[in-house]
Amino acid sequence: MASTPGTRARRASVDKLAPSLPPMGMSSNAGPTIATPAGPVPAPLAATNADVGLGGAIPAVVSAVVDRADQVGTLVMYYVRQGMHTHAGRACVDGVRAHLDEPTMSFWKSFAMLFEGRITEAIRELQGIQGKLGVRMQATAALLYAHNQCTDTDGEAISSLSAQLEEFTKSASFKSVTDAAYFFLYTKQYDKARDMVKKAESMQPGSVQGLVIHGWVDLLCGREAIANKSHRFFDEALAKSSSPDLEALLGLAKYMDMNKKYTQALDYLNKAIALHTWFAPALLEKARVLIAMDDWDQAMETLRRIMAKEPQNTEALQLIIMQLLCREGNYQAAVTKISDLTSALDRLESQNAALYHTCGKAFSRIAGRSAIVLKAAQVLIERAISLQPKNSDFITEAGHIQYLQGNFTNGLTQFKAALKLNESNIEAMYGLIKCQLYLKNVSEAEKQIEFLLEIQSSLDTSVELTYITGLLKWIKSTDMEESARLFTSAVDLHFKTLCNIPPGMDFFVKFNADMLLDIAKQYLQHYADEPLDAAAPIPPVMKKATELLEIVSKTIPGQLECLYLLAKTRYIMNDLESAQSSLDQCLRLDPSYADGFLLLSQLHLAHGLFKQALQAVGDAFTREFNMRSNSLYYLLRAKAHFGMGSVMEAIKDCNNGLDLPGIRKPMPADTTKITLQGREFVLAPHTTVSLYIQLANCYAANSQLPLANQTLTQCLEAFRGTAEEIRIIIAQSDLLAKNGDTTGALTLLGRVDESNVYYIRAQCVMANIYLVHNNDRVNYIHCFERLTALPTKSTHSLLLLADAFTRVQEIERAIETYQRALALCPEDQDIAIKLGKAYVATHDFEQAIKYYRSALHSDSASASTPTVSNSTINTQLRYDLAELLAKLHRFSEAESVVADITGRSKGVSCSDLSNAGKFQLLLAQVHSAAGMADRTIEDLIKAKELHTTLLNKMKNEQPDQVNATKAILSDIYVKIADHFTSINDQLHAQSNYLEALQHNEGNKQAMISLAKLYFTRNNSGDVDLCYQQCIAILRDDPTNEEASLIMADLMERKGDLVGASRHLQQILEGKQDNLSALERLVLLLQRGGKLDELPPIFTSTASKLHSPNAGLPYCKGLYYRFTKHIPEAVEQFNMARHDPEWGIKAKMNMIQLYLGEEGDMFMDEDRPGGESSASSIASAKELMRELPETFQQSIDFRVMENMCLILTRNKSLCEQANTALTKIVGPEEAPPAHLGALIALAIGHMALKQAPKARNQLRRLTKIPITNENLGRLERGHVLLAHLCIQNGKNEQALEYIEKCLEVNRSCSKAYELYGLIKEKEGLHKEAADKYVVAWNISRRTDLTVGYKLAFNYLKAKKYLESIDVCNRILQLNDKYPKIKREILDKARTTLRL
Repeated sequence: MASTPGTRARRASVDKLAPSLPPMGMSSNAGPTIATPAGPVPAPLAATNADVGLGGAIPAVVSAVVDRADQVGTLVMYYVRQGMHTHAGRACVDGVRAHLDEPTMSFWKSFAMLFEGRITEAIRELQGIQGKLGVRMQATAALLYAHNQCTDTDGEAISSLSAQLEEFTKSASFKSVTDAAYFFLYTKQYDKARDMVKKAESMQPGSVQGLVIHGWVDLLCGREAIANKSHRFFDEALAKSSSPDLEALLGLAKYMDMNKKYTQALDYLNKAIALHTWFAPALLEKARVLIAMDDWDQAMETLRRIMAKEPQNTEALQLIIMQLLCREGNYQAAVTKISDLTSALDRLESQNAALYHTCGKAFSRIAGRSAIVLKAAQVLIERAISLQPKNSDFITEAGHIQYLQGNFTNGLTQFKAALKLNESNIEAMYGLIKCQLYLKNVSEAEKQIEFLLEIQSSLDTSVELTYITGLLKWIKSTDMEESARLFTSAVDLHFKTLCNIPPGMDFFVKFNADMLLDIAKQYLQHYADEPLDAAAPIPPVMKKATELLEIVSKTIPGQLECLYLLAKTRYIMNDLESAQSSLDQCLRLDPSYADGFLLLSQLHLAHGLFKQALQAVGDAFTREFNMRSNSLYYLLRAKAHFGMGSVMEAIKDCNNGLDLPGIRKPMPADTTKITLQGREFVLAPHTTVSLYIQLANCYAANSQLPLANQTLTQCLEAFRGTAEEIRIIIAQSDLLAKNGDTTGALTLLGRVDESNVYYIRAQCVMANIYLVHNNDRVNYIHCFERLTALPTKSTHSLLLLADAFTRVQEIERAIETYQRALALCPEDQDIAIKLGKAYVATHDFEQAIKYYRSALHSDSASASTPTVSNSTINTQLRYDLAELLAKLHRFSEAESVVADITGRSKGVSCSDLSNAGKFQLLLAQVHSAAGMADRTIEDLIKAKELHTTLLNKMKNEQPDQVNATKAILSDIYVKIADHFTSINDQLHAQSNYLEALQHNEGNKQAMISLAKLYFTRNNSGDVDLCYQQCIAILRDDPTNEEASLIMADLMERKGDLVGASRHLQQILEGKQDNLSALERLVLLLQRGGKLDELPPIFTSTASKLHSPNAGLPYCKGLYYRFTKHIPEAVEQFNMARHDPEWGIKAKMNMIQLYLGEEGDMFMDEDRPGGESSASSIASAKELMRELPETFQQSIDFRVMENMCLILTRNKSLCEQANTALTKIVGPEEAPPAHLGALIALAIGHMALKQAPKARNQLRRLTKIPITNENLGRLERGHVLLAHLCIQNGKNEQALEYIEKCLEVNRSCSKAYELYGLIKEKEGLHKEAADKYVVAWNISRRTDLTVGYKLAFNYLKAKKYLESIDVCNRILQLNDKYPKIKREILDKARTTLRL
């Protein structure tokens, strides 16, 4: 601060007296001037300082007395501004003990006493210092104020003090004038404060202290025009001070905060924290600003720093409690902190009744009617009342807490007591009336309201009074329209009053979330707990309730009841996705919220998830055992059981619900609630009727039609003349229609008069009967035309008619009707969007594009200032147009439409960011379709950045939409990862997949793609990660096909063919038409040697296919091929030959069959039919010509062409083929470039009788690792090698190759046949027969060559019966099979007789 000469002289003397004391931080704050003593300074009492703490802590060691005096002065002013009078008083006591200007310290201590309600003590203290120089004027002003606060005023004393004040003012010093200015400011005597400021400026023009007090007086005077200019005085003070003045910094921070310039406020506070490290309250102010900025994370971090130093900091505790209640909804933790705060106040502010009251009032307003929080708030209010028993405001708040707890009688008593103390206490009057209304003392409440309305006519309109009047209208006459109008007026007026209040404790008190929620509940009580009929328009009050709840949930996202009501409202409006999002947030805040689980059950039922719905009802019961007294509980159980097919259980549930008190057994006429096991339950007629209807449906499903009709008749009798009557009639008509009596159903529905609120629904049900049951399109349309003919013209009726035209494919008439609706309501975006989609449905795409462009042009020209509605329509129409152009491959036009809006999108609101991100994704889609990979990835990265910004913003502004945004962002990361996968950048692909799962751990596509990525790497660590991903997917979704397929691949890779087959069979059990899984299963069972398991699977699959699918004959073709049923295989493949999905593979198999299994003809030329005929080669070539041109350019095709040459056995053609194949395979010293070509080359050498060359080529296979892709080729190569080894007499080596073959295919009949041949040559006929019989069984006893060898070896092994059986089987298939009868069968029979 700028020092006066006197101050500088005193500082010099102090420095001489206490040179050994360590210096304090440099301070130049312009708080109240506190003179310093001229003698030695004793140390203050440490205990006093410890009691005060950081919330305002007083430095524990007096270092430099002048700095100490400035610090104490600043702290005192801060505490006074914050209403922490005990802290201020203790600071003054500490200052007195430190000999820091004792009269001034005593004055401010007396001031603190005044505001603690200790008026007599304060007067005594002030009288003791009134005669002292330097404080005479301010002490006299304080005495005058104190006398005016007394219940019994002393007129003579007041006159005397007024005269003394006038006299002392004339001779007051600059210090006295500034102290008086502060005093008048904090006692809200703003005009007197401004007079003192003017006097101070005349005494010391331009002084820093004068400028600072001028700034504070103007800032806090309550006059906006003056407050808006207050910053200039703080700025000037900072410019004139040698180092930034602390009070000026705090003043500027406060000014910026009040004007919502939070960033600048934060800058000033950070400067104060850095330059004045001793001033701990600056951290609290920083936390408050961060909260105002909605940066709760940093605010909490700042508060944690404060609490780490002082666990009982009262102001920090208040902010932490606010965070727990407003943001987290953690009521239990909040109660613990409120208890800590109460203890801290008892210790540090035990006489501060106002602070107890402020805290209790604030917490009760944001408690969400939590019983435990309200009880804790009640303790605070009771503390305040104990200090000031006659304070009407405190007793009013006690009554309000009773009202919030539902104790209306106790609340009424408290409000009456408050009014007795202060008849003009309007808040007590409002509370009294509300209690009277809820206690049904309507006449008395009405008188009070009439009186207040008369008073209000001369005053401003009251929010609370408007709200209470609406409540009266509803309770007295159930006038929904008028009460809704009054509620809406109250809400509009309420939000106007909140505009200029910055976020903080005061804001949340005045926000009055409880009143807003009560209004929303009043809106919602007119509607049932079930979704509105899809045909019915959304009522305006329902929309108002949604808007109101969205505002409350955005402002106080921890408000549990608000989130539940918002979810419920969205559910009723059929916005199931948003309802789920709000409910998820609600249950995250309180997983024990039973009503939330009932709503979750309703959402599951709406999605057809009956098992999950039943589980949710069970969860509700486990959290609240008296749930069995709730009729909705039984209704939901019944619906879930009915959906699962458990009709008898559903009937039992319905009857249990109907047997509850007040449902079947009548209750008093005015009874709307019952209390069971300590909890109130509303007797909801809608739920009761739903139970009856559900019971009737159950009886009908159980073929008990008389009981079904009886149930609905009973229900109709009980609710005749009520709003529920039409629902029952509609249910009766639905039952008649289901049983074929459509005439009776239509007759019932025809009785519903057009004046009835259910008329629209009745007509929609009639229309459905005409269309679905009678196939009568004409009358179907007539039903909706009758709605459009109603006297009240409604766009909704036109939309129903247009949708009906669309349903029966009369698109042109639908377009005409949409146009009529749009003419009635041009601002309705849904109609404009539906009209565009109708144009697209006509497939007249040019006309659709023309409409979109025209609509966009007219929307742009319709208003010079676009409205939100216009903007939304424009955005969606642009999106639809761009999407259509992209589908038509008009990429440049689509890009132009999207780029136009992304280029102009500069908004930073959640809506703006969401739209920008949506269009950026569409632009990526356009560029991807156009094959522009680089542009696509750029678009995706921009979309990711936009949605990341949106997510951070939504966390504070729209927390119920956070999950939906995370899901979109997760999908974007998947798209980015897919791009990196496509270019084989596995590292970046993996990081993006993991990022996707960070944002949405349930993103199945990310999990599947990541599992596939791990699988392709084929190392032990990644295989384990792949396995973990698949297990995680299957845990949540046991029927997930892709995960099961990957698990099958993993099992197969590990050699666990049984486990792999099990996973594939599980897929087929869940989805019989997954023929890709069936194909994999065929191949696996072939490898596992279990082909005999396939026929039942084929039969089951065929029975469950809804339409023919070429995949099934293809799979059967594989089975017949593997079992050597060649004609049947060809027949089945031929059935799949022309299918776009299965055709190519079917043709490839047919070609291989026509050419003979690779090499078989050269291994056993005596096999009947082994030699390929010219006709077979011709058939193969014809099939090859049918293959796509792209395939005909492949190496596989060239290999097949050369095989055709080899199979002619023409030497020159074989040599020509070998030359071509050698070029494909590559040199012998290198790994073969193509396994198929290598095997074909070996066969070519065999055809030319070049066995060694064939053997040398095939040995190259031994170095090739086994993979799923090369299994078949390796199997065939090892069989050929084994054959060549046997020819060369190397049986041991042949057995090694046979074992390798059987490792990859336990169904390889040729391998078993060669195995038997080796044993036969060794004379081991029993062992030979054991191998031949396996090959024989694999072919399902149809391979005659194998059968002959088996019969021969049975004969040699003296198994004559077995030999005879095999011979008979062969002769049954071919009665002219050579040699078998004479050489085997006859010999076996002869030997057997002997």
